[in-house]
Amino acid sequence: MNRSARAWALRSVCMATIAVLGFLVMPAAQAAIDHVAVSTRCGTGAETTNFAVIANTRTTQITGTVQGQGAPVPFTVNAGATKEVPVAKGVNAAIVSVGTEVDVANFIGCVSGTTTTSTTTTVVGPTTTTTTTTIVGTTTTTTTTVPPTTTTTTTIPPAGPKQARPLVVRGDTWYLRNSQTTGNADTVFVYGNPTGDIHITGDWDGNGSVTPGVVRGATWYLRNTNTTGAADVSFVYGNPGDFPIAGDWDGNGTVTIGVVRNSTFYLRNTNTQGTADMSFVYGNPGDFPVVGDWDSSKTTTPGIVRNGVWYIRNSNTQGAADSNFTYGNPSDTPLAADWDGNDSVTPGVVRGNVWYLRNSNTTGVADVSFSYGNPGDKQLTWRP
Repeated sequence: MNRSARAWALRSVCMATIAVLGFLVMPAAQAAIDHVAVSTRCGTGAETTNFAVIANTRTTQITGTVQGQGAPVPFTVNAGATKEVPVAKGVNAAIVSVGTEVDVANFIGCVSGTTTTSTTTTVVGPTTTTTTTTIVGTTTTTTTTVPPTTTTTTTIPPAGPKQARPLVVRGDTWYLRNSQTTGNADTVFVYGNPTGDIHITGDWDGNGSVTPGVVRGATWYLRNTNTTGAADVSFVYGNPGDFPIAGDWDGNGTVTIGVVRNSTFYLRNTNTQGTADMSFVYGNPGDFPVVGDWDSSKTTTPGIVRNGVWYIRNSNTQGAADSNFTYGNPSDTPLAADWDGNDSVTPGVVRGNVWYLRNSNTTGVADVSFSYGNPGDKQLTWRP
């Protein structure tokens, strides 16, 4: 090969080398998620769907949208954090898009009622990439390792039951307050008749909300929203003069009806006309009946208050009290509810218009007290 040919060949090799080196220093494309095809159905009672980004290594924050019912809802979440995005009950919800440069996206699912376990998987590309380049007779091998696909399981604790909130009924007008504090009503509506009705509340349809009912004679009129309107369900149960009660007697998540006659409890497991599904004697005639899930078993069971002493029982059967304690004065109006949202019903009393609430089934002073309503109002509790 003459000198001119050798120079031309060397020039060609150098140009090829520059091209290869230029290719090697080009920035690698970053992995991205354009669509996350994950969804779940938020069943009855679920209120929020929880999304999270875990171990995102390329950015500190992502944005995206979640599709539930209606228009997509935008969200922003920091890497490693959890984002709760509200969606309507009973609809399929999914992350429909997220920004670029995301290694890991996690869909946690509905967060109300039960523990949710979710799986997070990295979505970056192949584990190992090998590039072989020949430069002027010398072979150079470059190996780049991308972190392998990993799976992380995260357990989200269940959302605790909601705290009971105070309400009073004056005539046919219901006054609901959203917190256990002194103040004005947050919601007001008319339901029932101004006189003669007995007022009661319960989660009649099992959707988690506690709504109004009235008993007129022996006819029950139940409504599934805290609004003015006609009854959603009505039926006859018990006798005029019975003491109406309501609870989840069989632990199925729906509050149903009951009456106390003298000292006999008659409980029914559906909100329909018919005979009692269970009946038993508990307490004495003249005792004040109270009911609640005293032991967090998800089943409502009986109690009575006699001269300021509470006698509570953990099964719907005849027998002695499982626990008794003194709380309040003999002339107070007893109330029982889950005041702190820990899934256990505990005592409360109203004296005039002052509410005294306690968070354990023991003798002691009130944990919370506030004024609400007027003396002479009917005091009850509700939940949104």
